[in-house]
Amino acid sequence: MTSLEKGIELFLLNNNFTLKTQFDEVVYRCIIDEVAFNFCDKLKEGKELDVLKKKIRVLGERLAIENFTKEINLGPEEFSYISKIIIGYVNKQDGRSNDIQKYKQHLFDGQNGNCAACGNTITFGKGEIDHIIPHSFVGDSLNSIHSLQLLCEECNGKKSKDAWFPIHFLLSRGYFPKYTLDSKWKDLSRQ
Repeated sequence: MTSLEKGIELFLLNNNFTLKTQFDEVVYRCIIDEVAFNFCDKLKEGKELDVLKKKIRVLGERLAIENFTKEINLGPEEFSYISKIIIGYVNKQDGRSNDIQKYKQHLFDGQNGNCAACGNTITFGKGEIDHIIPHSFVGDSLNSIHSLQLLCEECNGKKSKDAWFPIHFLLSRGYFPKYTLDSKWKDLSRQ
């Protein structure tokens, strides 16, 4: 066992985590989100977005995205997930749609009236619809039940567009946000 593995094991033990897989899953999700967000940031530079749009028209989405992301080796599920975010960025429109309000009751019921991050009880009126993949990256292009969650005002304010929110949450509260442990990440990659 390496010193890093020992350190992680000790950290988990000291913080009452019984499953290393929870920790691994949260860190993995943060890394994949950060990779996706970095690709979106790259599209902001110069003419990268126009070049990618042109390649999509010529090569199709899959080949164009494979070419754009070739600097990193992605497995099929990672590629699917990151592709959806990149295509969401490419198709992003300015402004916000009120269309997501139609999901609020379903989110509220599905989360049993609890914040998806901290688990605290929220009222329907106080629950804030959050884009799991930040709106600033994909706009409303990924609006579906799989890309949204209901958060309390405090968690929504802290999350912003921080891919490392689950880790920050862990360090400040001593446990993982619930939304990182559910299947939304996998659902989004399969859409």
